[in-house]
Amino acid sequence: MIELDSSFQQEIEKLEKERKKQNEFAKKVGYIAYPVAGCLGLFMWWKSVGGFLFVALGALISIPTLVKLWSRNHLTSSFKNNLIAPLLNKLRPGVVYLPSASIQEQIFNESNLFSKPDRYKGEDLFQGKHDKTLFSFSEIHAEKEHKSKNSTTYSTIFKGVFMVADFNKHIKNETYVFTSGGKWFSKFKRVKLENPEFEDNFNVYSDNQIEARYILTPSLMEKIIKLEKEFNAQLFMSFIGRNVYIALKNSENFFEPDFSKEVSSSLVNDIVREIDSCIEIIDELDLNTRIWTKD
Repeated sequence: MIELDSSFQQEIEKLEKERKKQNEFAKKVGYIAYPVAGCLGLFMWWKSVGGFLFVALGALISIPTLVKLWSRNHLTSSFKNNLIAPLLNKLRPGVVYLPSASIQEQIFNESNLFSKPDRYKGEDLFQGKHDKTLFSFSEIHAEKEHKSKNSTTYSTIFKGVFMVADFNKHIKNETYVFTSGGKWFSKFKRVKLENPEFEDNFNVYSDNQIEARYILTPSLMEKIIKLEKEFNAQLFMSFIGRNVYIALKNSENFFEPDFSKEVSSSLVNDIVREIDSCIEIIDELDLNTRIWTKD
């Protein structure tokens, strides 16, 4: 557990006071809005009226929820910018944290792991250098649009943590590793590997069988199996050019504080551990070992 100095403890106490204050305010709004909405609803039923009053009733019912949403967004912004960003700067000076930014859509598409999204958003961008390896990762939510005669809906292509890092071998071709639900690579051939557990859990496609085996050493295959289990997520990887792209598909919302609980040093440590676990993917996959030189 990270020991936090007095300046961070003061910020934690300040945020906890603000959290309690916002919770009390939201409760008071609810105590007023819901009874008024109930009375208005009874009046509308008694008089058999509607029109504008339906709008007023909907607004009254929505106000407490909107207040809670605003409060949560305000607290989250303060938590990330005033606590996590400066703490990470102290613990990991080589890492830059931009809470409102994300991996660019162009980079997401360059991985060629998923079909191009029609709607794309993200947050919590971390980028920097870990030992010898340059990296970036963030949360991403990519969606596909579905249009019908009367409506437009969206389905999720990918939601989770997406990372791009400098690979420790030069790659001339393309190799893809993914669990079920991955993109269909019709122009690539399936690669057979001598690891039964890896074969059972992952599909590997490449346009060069020899290079695919050069990349996916027995050691790396074991590390990939372990990585997927640790994150409890569907794992997708591509090796293209000088980069490895890693997508961890998981519906959980990473790097987000739970304000139903007290703002404490324990909450801060939980978020820092999530960040560290992503940075440590570089160590897990041994990307800092530079035995092979690049052209």
